[in-house]
Amino acid sequence: MSRHIFIALFCFLCSLNLAAQDTTFVATDTVQLSRWQMLKTDGSSVLRGVLHAYAAPLHWKKDNWLTFTGGVAATGIMWATDEPTSEYFINQLVIFPSGPRMPDFVLANH
Repeated sequence: MSRHIFIALFCFLCSLNLAAQDTTFVATDTVQLSRWQMLKTDGSSVLRGVLHAYAAPLHWKKDNWLTFTGGVAATGIMWATDEPTSEYFINQLVIFPSGPRMPDFVLANH
């Protein structure tokens, strides 16, 4: 019981300094943008972000390219071996018919 009180007191004391907003700050130099200006600003920001994302590989170093190549190679190997390994394990049902069985709906897809 005392442990729960200690935890509650600790959480309360830690939260005393938290504040979501500072109400004493008043913005004096706010600029009112029209909807068209806001749309242009947002569109420009989105376009720059997309261009930055697609141009990022142009700035990669060797270790980044090695990581990318390893990921592509691993994905390719798993894709190439997926169906043969699935067929192999499905064919094991014939060899060991008394063990745990896959549901029939899994077998119907192959």
